Amino acid sequence: MSTLTLTRSPRYIRSTTFSNAIKVKLELYIFTGLVGSKPATATYTIEKDTINSEEEVTFEINELVRDYYEIAFSGGYSTSTGQTLWVIADLTPFSSSAVGSTSSDTFLAFDGYNYFQEPASVGGSINATYTLPILLSAAKVQVLDTDFAQIPVNAEIAEDVNFKLNGVTVSTHSITDTGNTNQKIQYVTTSASNVDEVEVVYNSGASTETRTIELIDECKFPVSKIVLVNKLGALQNLYFFKKSVETLDVKKENFERNILDATLPYIFGKKFTEHQIKDYNIIANESLVLNSGFVSESMNESFKQLLLSQYVWIVASGDTLPVNVTSSNLTYKTGLNDRLINYTLNFKYAFDTINNVH
Repeated sequence: MSTLTLTRSPRYIRSTTFSNAIKVKLELYIFTGLVGSKPATATYTIEKDTINSEEEVTFEINELVRDYYEIAFSGGYSTSTGQTLWVIADLTPFSSSAVGSTSSDTFLAFDGYNYFQEPASVGGSINATYTLPILLSAAKVQVLDTDFAQIPVNAEIAEDVNFKLNGVTVSTHSITDTGNTNQKIQYVTTSASNVDEVEVVYNSGASTETRTIELIDECKFPVSKIVLVNKLGALQNLYFFKKSVETLDVKKENFERNILDATLPYIFGKKFTEHQIKDYNIIANESLVLNSGFVSESMNESFKQLLLSQYVWIVASGDTLPVNVTSSNLTYKTGLNDRLINYTLNFKYAFDTINNVH
């Protein structure tokens, strides 16, 4: 199993001790495909001098790795791309008279993150370690009753995915890791109408992890499906199934021009039909206000991750379109304080209404 790194949070690597070291060279390889297809030339080569009498050097690599994601989603989960990368870090120490042995670390990179209070030190390491068979943080998964449940799993850990109804397994899906980055996150799909739980088996069958599946049955309002890249770097669905409002925001400039034509019998003549005040540079953008409908308190984590996501799409009326979340705060609601929990969030389409891409 590869060492997983979530690249929106830092990842530190440290050179091995080398007597009288004066500097350490980092050669960082970032690539897709199979781990054995390491490029001949490093993506980055960085050298750092040692400080005082220290014979080790520490590098932070995730900030460099993040430039190489090309996450794309057009509505199909199996065809989504760019969510994972291979990262190989080679460290070579130098003294004034000798070259030390090169140490190498290999990472599987997901575009996720840690929270500040999550453990930064595991087993004496300065980095967090992960065992993540299901790439969903929340305990509950909401699915529209006419849609398909999409469960993201880590193909390096997950072995089987069981969908259950009332505790009885109704379907089983085996996970095969091809070794390619485009298969490291796999989305297991099933019709939502006949399941209420998903169980992922891992650790040679000795361990399981489960999530509850809750069906949404909405017959009055059009349902908007929001797809986000979540905390663990996987695509996740959220449904907003109550009142929605769409607005158009327009910005423009104008100038006043002279429409006088002295050659006509009357000074203005047909010029009455022309614009004396002329608009130009018209830019329009559409935005949405969506309501989640009544949800359980366990969904708070999912809405939190929505506001923290850098990649968000809306699926509605057969189209998949990029949006940005414009809500800048979220007041967590609980059953004790609020009884019925509904979240109202603001979104803006991530493009101008008028096609002005040249």
